Amino acid sequence: HAGIELGIMDDLYFRVGKFQDAEITHLNTRGSGFGIGGAWVGPKLSLEYAMSRALSTHSGVGFTTAQSGSVLIYF
Repeated sequence: HAGIELGIMDDLYFRVGKFQDAEITHLNTRGSGFGIGGAWVGPKLSLEYAMSRALSTHSGVGFTTAQSGSVLIYF
């Protein structure tokens, strides 16, 4: 597995990575693919988005996409 996170500004981040023979939970199998994502971290609010794409799996299912997002509010 390999990845990199780039800080574009003080509060904006971009991520990209590749995984090989990793657990793909939404398919309940292992496989290989890549992922991208981004995040903005503000003083009271944090937003994050990520997308992963399975290119091959052990069960033969391939080319599936999973997306996730999160919002964190600081009190």
